[in-house]
Amino acid sequence: MSIGYHRTFPIRSLLMRLALAGGIAGAMLSCASLEQTQAIDPLSEYFPVGATVRDVPMMAGSAPNLRLRVVEGRSGPLGYLAVQKCWGRSGSFMISVTMDRQFVVKRVDVTECTAPRDAEIRYRNFTGQFLGKGPADPIRVGEDIDAVTGATISSRSAANGVRRLVSLAKRTFGEQLTQGIHRPPRL
Repeated sequence: MSIGYHRTFPIRSLLMRLALAGGIAGAMLSCASLEQTQAIDPLSEYFPVGATVRDVPMMAGSAPNLRLRVVEGRSGPLGYLAVQKCWGRSGSFMISVTMDRQFVVKRVDVTECTAPRDAEIRYRNFTGQFLGKGPADPIRVGEDIDAVTGATISSRSAANGVRRLVSLAKRTFGEQLTQGIHRPPRL
């Protein structure tokens, strides 16, 4: 897939127009497009147009709710996107981590949050704490991350997920950057 200038505001505008015109069914059908655009949006924000995103095959026996992608340009890897399902006290959520070439976190998104109690972990005042963190940082609640009041278990799960995804990306691609090859990661 190629990254383009797909921002969420044209789709939101379309949804608003459809809803105002009585096209609720059309607005509901457009929700999948909105989610896809939001998933691509973090990539287009940090990587140039024309970069390609490629799924990295995972080894057999690895976590089924884990996905690792490499963003490549003409000269090689530009960054990484890792997605994993995490569990809080009240339910599950997906965490998406966008990293640059040095495995420094550029963006964290929490999606598919099933529990209303955990809704605050999706907000930027929580996810913004991960920005600039890398493999050398502890990325732990109580050390360099503050938990959300009332969602401490989910906050810890999110921090563990980010730490795990940064570590996985570094283990998978760290030694391969100089060799220019991508092997499935060992978990």
